[in-house]
Amino acid sequence: MSGSFTEPWFDPYILCKSNAYQITVNCKLPDEYQKIINRELVSYLRVKATLQADYMVLLTTTHFYLYLRKSHRHIAHPIAQLYKTNGVDPLFDVFLQDDDYQHDPQQIVKILTVDERGRAILLVHRGDRFTQTCNNIPLYHPYEHITAVKWINADQALIGSSASQIYLLNSTSTDITPCVLTLYKQTISGPLGFVKSLYTTPIPHASEFILPKSEESGPIVNMCTVNETIYVCSHHQVSLWTINCQSEAQLITRIHLQNDIINCISQHVPADIKKSMLQCRIVNMDVKIKEELVLLVSYTVPGLSQYVQYAVIKFNMIHNNGKVMIFAQHTASLPYSEIPSPSSKIPQLNITKDIAFASFDGTVVARSLNKKSVFEESLVLKDKYNAILSVHVVDSSEEFNTAMVVTAKSGVLEFQVNKSEIQGPGNIYAGIVDDIVERNTMVFKSRLEQALFFGVYNESPLQFPLTVEHHEDVGSAVMDLTNEIRTGTCSFLPKTLEISPIESRFYFQNHMYKMLKDQMLDQYLSKEQRSQLFELLELYYISKQLWKITLEKSADVQWIDTVTQLSQAMLQTDQAGAKSQQWADFLTNHMDKIKDFLAQISTNNTSSCADDIIPRVIQKCRSFEETNLPRYGIQKEPKNSFSAKACEHLVSIFDQKIAHYTISSSDDQKAKLQDMAALILDIHKQEPCFEEYNTMKKKVFDGLCAVGLHRAVVDLADKHNDITFVVSSVPYLGLSSTEFKEKSRYYVDRFGYPYFESLLQQLDTENREDIWYFCEQYAAFTEVFFSDEEHMPKVAWIYHTKRGSYEKAYKALSSCSDQMSEKEHSLAYPWIKMLAVAVKGKA
Repeated sequence: MSGSFTEPWFDPYILCKSNAYQITVNCKLPDEYQKIINRELVSYLRVKATLQADYMVLLTTTHFYLYLRKSHRHIAHPIAQLYKTNGVDPLFDVFLQDDDYQHDPQQIVKILTVDERGRAILLVHRGDRFTQTCNNIPLYHPYEHITAVKWINADQALIGSSASQIYLLNSTSTDITPCVLTLYKQTISGPLGFVKSLYTTPIPHASEFILPKSEESGPIVNMCTVNETIYVCSHHQVSLWTINCQSEAQLITRIHLQNDIINCISQHVPADIKKSMLQCRIVNMDVKIKEELVLLVSYTVPGLSQYVQYAVIKFNMIHNNGKVMIFAQHTASLPYSEIPSPSSKIPQLNITKDIAFASFDGTVVARSLNKKSVFEESLVLKDKYNAILSVHVVDSSEEFNTAMVVTAKSGVLEFQVNKSEIQGPGNIYAGIVDDIVERNTMVFKSRLEQALFFGVYNESPLQFPLTVEHHEDVGSAVMDLTNEIRTGTCSFLPKTLEISPIESRFYFQNHMYKMLKDQMLDQYLSKEQRSQLFELLELYYISKQLWKITLEKSADVQWIDTVTQLSQAMLQTDQAGAKSQQWADFLTNHMDKIKDFLAQISTNNTSSCADDIIPRVIQKCRSFEETNLPRYGIQKEPKNSFSAKACEHLVSIFDQKIAHYTISSSDDQKAKLQDMAALILDIHKQEPCFEEYNTMKKKVFDGLCAVGLHRAVVDLADKHNDITFVVSSVPYLGLSSTEFKEKSRYYVDRFGYPYFESLLQQLDTENREDIWYFCEQYAAFTEVFFSDEEHMPKVAWIYHTKRGSYEKAYKALSSCSDQMSEKEHSLAYPWIKMLAVAVKGKA
C-alpha cells in the first residue's frame, strides 16, 4: 500500500510512524454502515466489531444492522423501541458462534441489549432466520439500574447492576423466554424489604452467597471470562466465579482492592498528598490470562477534584488450594484527564500481554504493562464530530501488539506497538536508565517529530498534542531536532520533493515553532534558544530567496558563473560538477556562509548581480523580521537586525553605482538605483537616531541629484517629508509654468508654512511673477514670511510698501541697498527718499 511513497508521512494511510509504534488506516467501513453512522451519530448509536473483521454490529434505537465478513452479507432488522433513561445509552454485548449443524456451517450472532431499567431485548440471527425476544430483569431495589452486560458463553449472559447484584440470563434455542437468576442470594432487610417480599415473586438464585453491601462493592463495571473462570469487577472489588451449564454458581473469592489501589496510586501523586485524601475507584477491567488482572482506575486529588485522572494497575493472582492471593505488579498513570459530564462515555480497557489500550472520548492511550518499558503513546482524534465507536485488540504476535479502533468518520484505524522495540535494551522507552530526564526528553523529541511531520496534512484525522509532564528538557529536544533538520540527518526529512530541499527545511523549521507556540511550549525555550531558532530560520529564508532568484536567472549563464565563483571562494574549494549544482549545494549545505557570501558582493558597473541579490534579500528580510521577531519574543534594536546590517553594504553599493553612473544608463538600471535608494531610506527611517536618518537622507538625495534623477528625489523626499529636497528638485522636473504652480500649491497645502517658506526662498528674486503669485494665494503665510527682516529684503520692501508699512519697507530697502545692482539702485533710490520722509513725518 505504501511502497510508492518516498516518505511514510506522504502516505495517506500512514497517520503516525516511529520505530516503536505506528497508526495506520486499516480499512474503510462499508458504505451502508458509514451512511448510518453519519446519520445516527448525534443520537443513539452503539457499535461492536471483532478485530479480525468477522462481523460488525450497529445498534440504533430502531434497527439492528449486521455485517458478516465471511459471507459479505449486510443485514438490517427493525427492533422494538429501546429506552434511553436519563441520557444513559442502553448496554449491549455480542456473541458470535460458528455452527456446523448438518454440515452447513453458519454464523450465529446473538445480541443482548439492556436499558438502564432492566428492559432486555435478545436478538438472534442464524442464516436467514431472525428472532427477537423481550424480557424484563426484575430489579430488586427501586434505585437499582443496569451497569454492565457480558456474554459468558453461547447460552448464558451476565448483567451487572448498580446494587452490586449480578443477574444470570439463560437462553437456549428452545427457550421462548430467557430465564433470569441472580448469582447472589437476596436477603430481606428492613421493613421496606419485608413489605416488598409480600408483593413480589422472589428471583431464583444460582448460589447461596449473600449479596454484599453496595457501599462495600459499588456498581458492577465489567465482567470477563477466562478458562471458565468469571471475573466480576465493581468499583471497589473483584469477585471470581464459576457457573456450570445447570446455572449453578460458585463464588471462588471476593477481593476488596480499595486499599491496594490507593497504595498504588499514592506512588504517582505528589508526596504531600496523603493516602486518605485520594478518591479512587475501578472504572473497567480486562483479563487475558488466569494469573493476571488489569484494572483501569480513576482517581482525584485535592485541589483538582473536578478533574478525574486515570491509571492502569496490573495485578498478579496466585491460585493455591482453592484460595486466591493477589498483589499489584505494575502501576502506570495515563496522560489523560477530564471533567466528567453526563454525556461522557464509560472509558474502555483492552489489553494484550504487554500493552493496555485505554479508550476515552476521542482518545486511545497505549501504555506498557511491563516494568521493562515506560511506553506511553496516544491516538487522538482531531475532529470533535468524529468519535471512537469501538476498540478491540488482535491476537498478539511475538513482535507486535495491535488494537483496532473503529471511528465514526475515519474508518478503522490500526494502532500497532512494536513490543520488541519498546522492551529492547537502549531504546527511548526503557524502564531502567541512567538519566530519567534525558530519557523523557528523547521521548518528547520523538513525539515532536511525529507531530511535525505527520501533523502536516489537514486531512489527517489525528491531532498530536504535546505536553510536558515528566521534567522533559523541551529546549534540548527542540534544538536536537532542529540540528537534524539542518544537517539533513532527520529520517523524516523529504529527500525528493516538488519544492527544493531548502524550502522544505524552511517549512518544517517554521512549522515546528508554530506548533510549540500554539501549544504554549515556547515558554520552555530560553532566550538564547529562541534567538538561535530565529537566526537559523532567517538563514533558511535568505537561502530560499536566493534559490528563487536562481530559478528566475537559470538562463543567465553569466549570473550563475558569478554567484558560483563567489560561493566557491567562500568555501575555498573547487568542486566538480555543473556550476548550478555547486551553487545549489552551497545554498543547501553551507547556510552558515550565506551572510559572508552576501558581504562579498560588490559592483563596479550597472549590470552586476548585486542588482538582483542584495536589495531583494534585504527587502524580504525586513518583512520577515517585522513578523517573526515579535513572534519569537526577541527584543532587538533595529540597527542590530540582519536587514539593517546588510543595508550598510547596500549603501556602499549605492555609492559605487552613483560613481559609475552614466547618462546612457538603461531605464532598468535607473529604476534599480531608485529602488535601492528607497530601500536604504526605509530601513534608516526605523533607526532610533534621527540624526543618522537625516544624514542618510541627504547622502542619498545628493547622490540622486548628482546623476540627474530628480523625479526620484521628489518622490522619495515627499515620502520622507524632506521639504528642502522637494523644493530644490521640483524645478528640474521640466514642468510648464502652470504645472509648476499646481505642483507647488499641492505641496504648500500638504506641508504648510515650512514648504511655503522654502519655496519663496528658492524662487528667483529677479523674476518676481511667481513670488507674487504665491503671496497672493497664501496671504497669511506671506505675512509671517515677511515679518522676518532677513527674508528677501529686495522683495520685502515692496510687500511692506503695498501694505503701508513704510517703516518696515524703509528698513528692508535700506538693508539691501548695498546688494543692489546699479539698475536696481537707480529704480529704488526715489523710493528710499520718499520712505525716509514718510517715516520722519510719521515720527
